[in-house]
Amino acid sequence: MTKSLEVAIVVAGGAMGGLLSVLDSWADPVSYPLTLSKLAALFLIPVLKGGTAAGIGVYLLTTLDSTQLIRGFFFSVTCGLTFPTILSNSTSYAQKVTSQVATKSIFENTEKLKAAVASIGTSASPQSLLPSAVSEIQGASIAILQATPKVEPAEAKAADAVVQQAVSNLAETANVTNSDKTIEAISQIGSVAVAQNLPGTTDRAVLELKSLRDAPHVSEETKGRAVLAIQKLERANLLAK
Repeated sequence: MTKSLEVAIVVAGGAMGGLLSVLDSWADPVSYPLTLSKLAALFLIPVLKGGTAAGIGVYLLTTLDSTQLIRGFFFSVTCGLTFPTILSNSTSYAQKVTSQVATKSIFENTEKLKAAVASIGTSASPQSLLPSAVSEIQGASIAILQATPKVEPAEAKAADAVVQQAVSNLAETANVTNSDKTIEAISQIGSVAVAQNLPGTTDRAVLELKSLRDAPHVSEETKGRAVLAIQKLERANLLAK
């Protein structure tokens, strides 16, 4: 076997170990949808770190017996699994990567929120844009809430505030359009906030729904849907405590 092939096997083993070290991050919903920046954190960086760690472990810290290549391969996998964690000051490497991906997710979805809210506010015919814009706001808000528990407290607080503002924007839209879809979006965002133990957004959702329930010019059907949504959120919040 040539030396270059031997090195390739060692590096491949380390790369595999690096990917295995962040396997939990791949299983986390916050990692999706995948973007180039998320792929870099989930794939490229672990592969490079794992391959480098295997090379260091096999060729600098030990002596590889070329007749024991299978043992060398699995040792390189072990290096890829463990070295990044050691180099990360004993912090779980997978948790660190998940936090990085969550930060990217919050940023990307905050931009989506801004664009969707702006599309309603600047349109001469908001009713025609409403279904797609509300879906975009709902989806982006839920993605932010799911990522929030995985980032630093200050960043989580700022992200929660962004979603609270989005809920208020949805309520303003419902106040004008009497849209059932908008009521449902507020309810869904509130439900995710309850599940993620984010009382700020939960309280804002309930508050905005109550304002719609009590608004004099809102249709009775919309008020009825708001009442049902309030009851659902308050019941879920009570069960979560």
